[in-house]
Amino acid sequence: MFKNLSIRAILTTALAVFFALFLVIGIAVHQQLSSNRNSIEVLLDTNLVRANAVDNAGAELLRARLVMLAAQTALMEGKSIDSLASMQRLDGYLKKSADLIDSVRKTPETSPVGKPLFEAVLAAYDVYQRDAITPMVAAIRAGKAQEAGKLNLEKVTPLGLVFTAAIQKYVDFADEVGQRVAREASTRINGALAFLVVALAVVAALVVGVYMVFARAVFRPLHEAGRLFDSIAGGDLTNRVEQRANNEIGILYAAVKRMQDSLARTVSAVRHGVEEIHTGAREIAAGNIDLSSRTEQQAASLEETAASMDELSSTVRHNADSSRSASELAVAASDVATRGGRAVGEVVGTMRAIADSSSRIADIVGVIEGIAFQTNILALNAA
Repeated sequence: MFKNLSIRAILTTALAVFFALFLVIGIAVHQQLSSNRNSIEVLLDTNLVRANAVDNAGAELLRARLVMLAAQTALMEGKSIDSLASMQRLDGYLKKSADLIDSVRKTPETSPVGKPLFEAVLAAYDVYQRDAITPMVAAIRAGKAQEAGKLNLEKVTPLGLVFTAAIQKYVDFADEVGQRVAREASTRINGALAFLVVALAVVAALVVGVYMVFARAVFRPLHEAGRLFDSIAGGDLTNRVEQRANNEIGILYAAVKRMQDSLARTVSAVRHGVEEIHTGAREIAAGNIDLSSRTEQQAASLEETAASMDELSSTVRHNADSSRSASELAVAASDVATRGGRAVGEVVGTMRAIADSSSRIADIVGVIEGIAFQTNILALNAA
């Protein structure tokens, strides 16, 4: 199935799959993180901004109410409220609570459940501030202890309870929202973790699958190619190289087959050349043996020629001795001739004998020259 796929296609597909998988994981994790971020922003906006603001506003009004009760008690005892240090902080408490309420009015609650609760807090604050706090502060500053006491019983206490109850309901709602957001965030985190576990399992499965594909389509053929190279390097040119695929591995195996066939042809040509050289060497050896035989024959002929030359030399020495004898005879004849005509006849006979010897010497010299000529010819042939 995968043997005809090119390595480039396998790598590209694997990288594309991994990229797509990581992209899906990234998008999913980003969505989960974005949802958690939005939920946390809502949680922070509800709890830290609105709930804390209205709760702090209620706390400031409670402090102001305690100051007013202390001032009412002082007035009822006939004391001056100007000497009370807490009266100097009353306006600060009232202003701080008003600022807190004004700040949350700028970012009103928009959720279907929280909006009426938030509006109930604002409405209770307005009534509490208008009908209870402001009249009681005015009565205390005017020194009207009885009126302040009446307002405290009829307005401040019941309206304060209404305002506190409205704050508590909204704070409870904010706590519930916070818990719900925390649960949702935890659920999303758990879902993201589960998704990551599944994604990692898928990635692991893909890694195993890609490895198996590579092992079958790349690693195993490359290992087999290495074995073929080792076998060829060891001198075995009889390996069967099959066309395994149409990809890069197939190209490699085709090149290995061409290399093995080319090496086989080269080795065959070298072997044929060596055989021809061996045949030529045998022929040269046979020629050398024949030449050696002929040389031995020529050496034997030279030995015979040398023996003939020795005989000729002996003959020449004999002729030389004869010549010396003839010369002595000539000298003797000359002495005899000087002695008188009496020995002329003997001299003439002697001269004839000398003439005969001279003709024989000429014949001998001719024979010697012929022998020398033949010797030169034999020497040239031997060379």
